[in-house]
Amino acid sequence: MTAEVRERAARPRDAAFYKKELTSWDVAQKLFKREIDEYDKAQQAEKGVKHAIKYRTSHAREWFNGMTPSQKEEVENARAKWEKEGAPEESQAL
Repeated sequence: MTAEVRERAARPRDAAFYKKELTSWDVAQKLFKREIDEYDKAQQAEKGVKHAIKYRTSHAREWFNGMTPSQKEEVENARAKWEKEGAPEESQAL
């Protein structure tokens, strides 16, 4: 999947998402949801974790801290674009 396709597919439609200043963490969770989910499942299986939701955030943070430079660049590009453009027209109040 290309960066442009991933960005278009992951862009939040909910106007409330854009009310606060976006962080790299917020954007990475949207762009790389599938990768974070896969990492979380692998970590749970490796560690034999029984309470999945209890450890999800720490696994997501581990994945986030280990992003490649190209992933970091993709996140920053999407963050800048989403902040500039704001919520999609269809989700804005009339």
